[in-house]
Amino acid sequence: MQLMCNDSEEGSCPGLKWIDASIKKLPREHNGESMIIPHMGWNRIRTDTVQGLFKGLDNARFYFVHSYGLIKPNETLQSATTTYGTTFISGFIKENILAAQFHPEKSHKHGKLFFRNFIDWISDV
Repeated sequence: MQLMCNDSEEGSCPGLKWIDASIKKLPREHNGESMIIPHMGWNRIRTDTVQGLFKGLDNARFYFVHSYGLIKPNETLQSATTTYGTTFISGFIKENILAAQFHPEKSHKHGKLFFRNFIDWISDV
């Protein structure tokens, strides 16, 4: 996901610029609460999409390991979000581009449904 954006605070090399957004380091504090970085472990995604890639996955748990994230894109994306201190984009679709911040391959039944949705999605593209 991060490579597809314009740039990242993680390094000085430009991204692919497929998504008009910058990747930011996740904050170590939110509303006075210390956040452990990297964000590692189980967390839920939120999406208002009831079809396509995120069908059946609103409030599903996925496994995350990251210190940087897509906090606020400069364009509209069909997306899922996750809150860990701040809210970040945890998955998106733009035309024929798909990205996920989480690890579906480590996410049990929800990961399996994500891959099933992906197979159905590419069949329609």
